[in-house]
Amino acid sequence: MAAGLRLAGIALLGIVTASLASWLIDRIRDVEEESEIATRRDIAGLTAEGRAHRDEVGLMRNREPLTFTVILDFAGSRKKECPKWLPVQVQDQLTGGLRKRQD
Repeated sequence: MAAGLRLAGIALLGIVTASLASWLIDRIRDVEEESEIATRRDIAGLTAEGRAHRDEVGLMRNREPLTFTVILDFAGSRKKECPKWLPVQVQDQLTGGLRKRQD
């Protein structure tokens, strides 16, 4: 009788442990599925953003350079100054290298 009771206790403990493990695995699987969905959504968003940047760069490459009249507007001024937002190399080209240097 004692051996049967001991065997039933061990079997019951095994069933409870298996049920707990199954429940934990289901919870982890649900979290992983939600995480995978979020990751796929993020990847799709980043891919779309990358394509938009690529298209924008393509448009920028196809733009015409500064026209001669714009260059004359900057370089032909008596002050020989360019807007500060222009890159230094462009400022030097437009002012003939007369840009004030900050040393």
